[in-house]
Amino acid sequence: MAITTKLTSSYRIMRLYNSLPETTYTRQNFILERISTGTKVSGNFVTLANGKRFRKATSLARFSSKVDVGSPQVTRGTRTDIGRIGQNSYNLDSPGGYNGDDIHRQSTCANMVNGTSITSAIAAPSEPSSLRNRAVTNAMLKLASEKAGIGEDLATFRQTLGLIHSPTTALVTGLRKVWADRSLRKFVNECSRSLARKGIHSRAAEAYLEYVYGWKPLMQDIYGVIELMKEQGKSPLLLHATAKAEQQSALPGFVYDNVSDKSYTTLIAGEEHVRVNCSLWAYVDPQWVGLRALNQLGLLNPASLAWELIPWSFVVDWVVPIGSTLSAFTARAGLTFVDGTISTRAKATANLECYGHGLETGGNVKFSIRSPATSIWSYNGYVRSTLNTWPLPGFWINTDPLGLDHGGNDRPIKALALTIANLKTLR
Repeated sequence: MAITTKLTSSYRIMRLYNSLPETTYTRQNFILERISTGTKVSGNFVTLANGKRFRKATSLARFSSKVDVGSPQVTRGTRTDIGRIGQNSYNLDSPGGYNGDDIHRQSTCANMVNGTSITSAIAAPSEPSSLRNRAVTNAMLKLASEKAGIGEDLATFRQTLGLIHSPTTALVTGLRKVWADRSLRKFVNECSRSLARKGIHSRAAEAYLEYVYGWKPLMQDIYGVIELMKEQGKSPLLLHATAKAEQQSALPGFVYDNVSDKSYTTLIAGEEHVRVNCSLWAYVDPQWVGLRALNQLGLLNPASLAWELIPWSFVVDWVVPIGSTLSAFTARAGLTFVDGTISTRAKATANLECYGHGLETGGNVKFSIRSPATSIWSYNGYVRSTLNTWPLPGFWINTDPLGLDHGGNDRPIKALALTIANLKTLR
């Protein structure tokens, strides 16, 4: 994975004792940002049962990690150790800190990030198993129901249907004109052959014959489009379902002591937001249409049916969605797998504080000012993996069982109703 960096400079001005000269250190390679765009490749084409070509998805991993420098470090004090009492000491570091980029350049510091998905400041995120299970289960349930999108096949079918509009409009317009003209209305039940056989010769009859001969190609066009739609309807339609699972949580803090460079970095007040998406493509196998119908009716999965018959099982599902997971195991019935992906998007922000601790290592100091350098660290990562076969659904814990974080949820009302209904057991 190729990584590019954005650099700047940092400085440190320090005096440990009155007797020592002021010392200035500079760095030209302070890493403000690390960026990896990943390697983008095009997926291979496969031919589906309906003869159409489908481009397979590909894997991708990328991230960006950035430090926005804030205030500088200002540390001043007087010596309290024997022989140096009253001597002035100070440590002045540039905004963000002299080594405020340790989270980018020190692997130990970078890998101390310990979030749900973000496990390093300089690497792509990982897939949290709980969110993965939730996204996979819900995507498979959508495929099993009528909620799956028919995608490109439906778009093609709709375009074909649109071809009927023009000739049908022309035909209807012609029929209305004939019916509106009283002189033509008496010929409505007569075909062109009948009029020719009867030898009717009039201006009205000739006008009606013009309409009749004009309708013939319109009817042929409409018939041709309908036959094309019938052929398209015989081919298995490509289904697509997608589902997501999200989680927002605090990012654990840490302290990294850079002993060799006499500084330490503290990560505090971090927040992480993770979203996992699962996308699945499949088509209905014509040989197993019956299985799909049974599954849609809920008659194919004995374990799922048995769970639903257990009293209060739906309440358990609020916390651990057992019923959904059991149903997802038969979601692929009657379907043929085409392609699938699982992607994870992770974002994080946190406050960083950086201290240069030269004064502490130089002896005892009574501080008059001790203010750390500050900065804000931000991270944005994405990883996508491909599926070669049906993924397995799995269990997860719902951290908001009553749906209080989502407006409009009626679970608190249901919970209250259950409590009231069972008050008699408390008497």
